[in-house]
Amino acid sequence: MQAVKNRRFQFLVTSTRASDYPAPSTYPCEDISHYYSSVKHFRFRGEALKRQLNSIVAPHHSLSYREVWDALKVLDAADIDNPEASSEIVEIYSLRVVPKRLAGKPQGWNREHLWPRSYGLTKGPSLTDLHNIRPADVNVNSSRGNKYYGECITSSSKCLRPANKEAALDTETDKERWAPPMQVRGDVARALMYMAVCYGFQQPRGIPGLRLSDAPNVDIR
Repeated sequence: MQAVKNRRFQFLVTSTRASDYPAPSTYPCEDISHYYSSVKHFRFRGEALKRQLNSIVAPHHSLSYREVWDALKVLDAADIDNPEASSEIVEIYSLRVVPKRLAGKPQGWNREHLWPRSYGLTKGPSLTDLHNIRPADVNVNSSRGNKYYGECITSSSKCLRPANKEAALDTETDKERWAPPMQVRGDVARALMYMAVCYGFQQPRGIPGLRLSDAPNVDIR
């Protein structure tokens, strides 16, 4: 999965189309010691650290919602060594390998926002940020909806395992929570942390910043 994650970040900061994808050595983000030097050499903590990280990751090239389709076909390709030539992608919740040509089809895959759209994403960069969007089976995506991530309460008698008949076996859900497969939970956690840092301050048009929470709600201020 590491190759996929690296490719996802590199594509985000440099490109809009798969055909623009340059050689990996051209990405400044690969030099971690330099990329995060403004954080490394100062002892930031708490909100100050978040603001400093925000200043690093927030200024990036944003794709249109239509361009996201092409990006996912590269970033989540089944063949990580030759992603553009690969004819398949990997769905995040089912972990199934499926044809790229099924993008947007009723029985195919669509664009899943790990941080749900209804919890503060705008029509600006936060809506199309590739760190937050992954291919997902249409039916599985629908069953997750905007439930927040978490395992079922131990005593709950209404816990469904797997969370959907087409989801991976180690997924589960109840009325409020939805637990992704163990294999991708680290990826999901990193994506949510990134979103909270990148869009954690006031967004365009006065929309409140994103905040991580154990009890999420829509802030309508």
